[in-house]
Amino acid sequence: MGCNVYTVPGHLLCVKDGAKVATAATAAVLVALLVCFAVYGGDDEQRECEATVIQVDSLAGFILDVTNKDMERIGADFGYDVYIDSGDERFVAIYAKDFNGIPVGSLFLNYDTYRDRMTIAIYDGVIQDEADVSEGDKLKISVKGINKYYPDIPHYIAGYTDERSDYDSDQEYGNYRMVDAGDVDDDSLYRSASPWLAPGGRNVYCDDFIRDIEADVIFSLDRSDDEVAEMAKEQPDLHASSMVRDGKVYGFDLSPAIFSHPEDIRVVLEKYMEVDGKLVLSCAFGKDRTGIYCTIFEALAGASYEEIRQEFMISICNYYFIEEGSKEYDTVASIYVDHVLYIFAHPEIISHFLEVDWENLDYQPFDAEEAYTDYLIGEVGLSQESVDALKAKIKGEESAVGIMMTSEELVPA
Repeated sequence: MGCNVYTVPGHLLCVKDGAKVATAATAAVLVALLVCFAVYGGDDEQRECEATVIQVDSLAGFILDVTNKDMERIGADFGYDVYIDSGDERFVAIYAKDFNGIPVGSLFLNYDTYRDRMTIAIYDGVIQDEADVSEGDKLKISVKGINKYYPDIPHYIAGYTDERSDYDSDQEYGNYRMVDAGDVDDDSLYRSASPWLAPGGRNVYCDDFIRDIEADVIFSLDRSDDEVAEMAKEQPDLHASSMVRDGKVYGFDLSPAIFSHPEDIRVVLEKYMEVDGKLVLSCAFGKDRTGIYCTIFEALAGASYEEIRQEFMISICNYYFIEEGSKEYDTVASIYVDHVLYIFAHPEIISHFLEVDWENLDYQPFDAEEAYTDYLIGEVGLSQESVDALKAKIKGEESAVGIMMTSEELVPA
């Protein structure tokens, strides 16, 4: 397999033939309420951008009027840490492109190349709950320096590609597979990228997979029922669309800040107890929302910390061409999967991610089944009986037959 070399500030990046790597997105300069200026002090020059919060979005966070070109002017590149000053408060955020290379629980400034917009948010958190910032507020952005993880995660920073030819197999491209960590019942639970999004590309492979395994139910974790119905209407020939028409697809439109919305977790698990047959968990790429929900099922099935960690990383490797056993693999697992698992075991930190010293936490493996059971009882509000019923169904035990979970207690179906 060949190797193409791309320059990334500070080092070279080598990827397999055909893989697309973008180190800087190009965007039209918008007419915005932006002033870029230089502040001089001694022999050092610190360039800053003043940005206005133009919208507070429940999902995206704070939408700003700055552009990628403005960030380039102050010397910021993807993978750099930047200071964000709001009044007397100063935050440090990683500057990312299309949500790539961001540690879970961390503040980030993201340039979305698809929507051509800049946002500030907390990865898997709710920034509105932690930062006293409102629409119309002025922020100052300046460069702190290269993020400490940046040299070790070049592929994760660079992002994925949508071209099938860049992947070794259809399965890697569609990021689909059976969930089998721990004692998950064989041939009962699967995961996949969306069978509708990116029409004509990745979705076709996912749709073929769902047809081939003869799936009975799809949970679309990032789209509502109405959105799913509309996608099925636009792509009526897909097998997944026929499942929509047959009432076998459930849309949830879950917030990406999963930990901050335990009520969403409850809704998904209640629906799981109601459906029968092979279930496919799906979201846009089948790696974030789908990945976190898979950890719940795996932990309840008795999977070990390491099993869950390895299974989660398969999706990361699929998308970002990261080799298992490499330094990049270990680094990404430590800033993504270990953070996810730590949060489930320590839910007391959920409301204040920005105060957490993520680099100095003790990420020792723990009993995942015990930790997730405690989380579902203490944070989601399930009873021990409900959790026991979930475990039985996930494992395919006969004791789960005829039992469903309600908002209050377990009752005969």
